Amino acid sequence: MITETELSKRGSQVRQLMRPICRTAGGPAWRPVSSRGFYVIGTFTASSSGGVGPETKTGPTAANYRDWRFPTILNNFRGNYFERWESEDDRNWYLNRAYLQIYESTLPVGTEREFLCLHCDPNEPEDNAHSLYKKGPHLHIKAAESPIPRSHIALALGQLPDLIQSVDALTEAIEWSILMIREQFLDLFEEK
Repeated sequence: MITETELSKRGSQVRQLMRPICRTAGGPAWRPVSSRGFYVIGTFTASSSGGVGPETKTGPTAANYRDWRFPTILNNFRGNYFERWESEDDRNWYLNRAYLQIYESTLPVGTEREFLCLHCDPNEPEDNAHSLYKKGPHLHIKAAESPIPRSHIALALGQLPDLIQSVDALTEAIEWSILMIREQFLDLFEEK
């Protein structure tokens, strides 16, 4: 759990998390989307002047933060990252979801397919299917053949009890997972 003050500063941490995979030196731009009981930090492309990029689905001009994109280190891959925080009292907030999706641009121009996802659902109810694998950072290999895209490949299962007790520990696990995605996926495509 974090306080409302800590949550208001979280956007710059999110931006830092994305730096290893983002083409923009400082990381992607971010913007909050909120309503009573939830607060989303979404990332998107920003122009060099700090404004939203010209494409309608790259930032806050798109209606849904899940449609926002930022450029990755590879020209034909784009990212979407958001965190959804929830609260019952608008003072103390818990992380419900931290989702990174990597999309591969395909032909015809302007189309994309989900390639790889890093998800984290730390408050997944214990009785939900696959809860153990979903609570910590886990991968979905969307580019693989069925049924692999539905698999939850847990990255920190042995450390799960400690991770979900601390926002800092969970953030560090997500940070290491993003670095792994950079080195073990995106860098390998760059070498092809």
